[in-house]
Amino acid sequence: MKKIKGIECPNCGMINPLKQYQCINCGKRLPKHLENNQTKVTKRKNKREMIISLILSFLILVGVVLYGLRKPIQLAQPELDKVCYIYKNRQQKVLYKRYFVVENSPKSKNFTTRVVEVDSPTVMRNMTFSEFNKFYKNNPSRRVKYTSKNINKDGLLKFSDGHYEKYNYGSEKYKNYKHWRMTVSNDPRVYYFQTN
Repeated sequence: MKKIKGIECPNCGMINPLKQYQCINCGKRLPKHLENNQTKVTKRKNKREMIISLILSFLILVGVVLYGLRKPIQLAQPELDKVCYIYKNRQQKVLYKRYFVVENSPKSKNFTTRVVEVDSPTVMRNMTFSEFNKFYKNNPSRRVKYTSKNINKDGLLKFSDGHYEKYNYGSEKYKNYKHWRMTVSNDPRVYYFQTN
């Protein structure tokens, strides 16, 4: 025979609903032990749910951290500067233009870094870092050595064919912010240059 769930009255034996406080038959107060057991079950259930929530939160946090570590940590990544040099004579008439892509590496010493010369402003503007690396590797004749002991005063561009270009910003007092002094070893016409 199936046992009915409920609280048995110790006085008359009547089976009362679980949350009943007094017997529906004789009115005697019912024992609280079943009610207390029910409360313990609820507390255990709440504790279990809290533990499951904490475990799930921890797993989500671990997943986020691992996803972040999948990507390589990029500290002080080099950047590309894209520069057009406009070469001018003493009368500041434009002679020609040249296009350079410069890798600015934070680890470079004495401002020495990698430079390549490209053929057009479009190539210069659109070059990505991976394209720069490929171009630098496959075109040794287009590499330009760039050095500067003081980046705010002067510098030197050495080309693979042997000629060089030396520029000087001059002293602060006589700085011409539009045109800079330039000496080009294979072109005596050049006297000024301007970056664009």
